[in-house]
Parts: sequence; C-alpha cells; structure tokens
Amino acid sequence: MVTTTKCDHCGADANFVIKKEFDGRLMNFCCKGCLGVYEMMREAGLAGQPPEAPQAPEQNSSKNKR
Repeated sequence: MVTTTKCDHCGADANFVIKKEFDGRLMNFCCKGCLGVYEMMREAGLAGQPPEAPQAPEQNSSKNKR
C-alpha cells in the first residue's frame, strides 16, 4: 500500500514532499508556494491561528439607513 503525505499548509497530497523544520517540528509542503506562504504567515505571527470566520453584514444598522 502506498501512503501519501499531506501538505501541512493546504492539505493537498504531496507527490514530491518539501520538508522544512520550524521550531523543532518537521513540516511537509506540497510545493514551494505553500512553503513560501507558510513562512510569510509565520513571520507575520499568523501561522497556527485558525482563520477568522466571515462576518455577516449587519441588519437594520443605523449605518444602512438613509
């Protein structure tokens, strides 16, 4: 049985795995793009944070009244 490695950034199957260690954890990436985006997010302090849920527009707000 062939096992596939998932990209730690996007979750896609990584046919040619790029491995890089961050803070003692070896991570797998499916492409240089995912690795680059992860590095930028990490530098900005955003890596490892859950994505923000989209906010619904306010209904009956005083901003929307004319």
